[in-house]
Amino acid sequence: MPADLNGWMNNKNNNNKNENKFEPPKFEPPKFIQGSSGLGLIIIGIILVFGLIFKPWVVINSGEVGILATTGKFEQKPLMPGLHFFIPVIQKVYVVDTKVHMINYKRRSEAGSMADRYGTIKVYPAINVLDARGLPILVELSVSYRLNPKEAAYTLETYGKNWEDKIINPMVRDVVRNVIGKYPAEELPI
Repeated sequence: MPADLNGWMNNKNNNNKNENKFEPPKFEPPKFIQGSSGLGLIIIGIILVFGLIFKPWVVINSGEVGILATTGKFEQKPLMPGLHFFIPVIQKVYVVDTKVHMINYKRRSEAGSMADRYGTIKVYPAINVLDARGLPILVELSVSYRLNPKEAAYTLETYGKNWEDKIINPMVRDVVRNVIGKYPAEELPI
């Protein structure tokens, strides 16, 4: 019995040696690379470098819209949040914030007290107004506003990137002066 057992063990070891031989599959590059001596690989490399240098995509977050400009002409339909591709040399995407913003008109001593880490609150000096009798009044107020996403292309095209300083601030000052100027200082709330 020991002889049979030894023979069986030797046989088993020989079979295991043959079974444990692992040969990885042979790698063959794609046919378009084989015949052209690496031309396909060079083309792929150029496309990757082009993509990294020119970045032909933009991600628009919630609360923003993108305005696509093709050779300087703005598309009227805004790009909604998500991933968008464009042609880098010919097109450009302007990302416009459509979240609610706020302007505070305050006295100089209080102007630095409002911290805003998101950049949505602007602080301007209080508005000097003359009442109905010509007495000077200093008005402090806060104004909330947001850009209509459907009108973002027109606004950007007409007023530029600093549209807030060209539209909102002058309009608020004008309205406050027109309204407060109709009343004497005693009738105004404190």
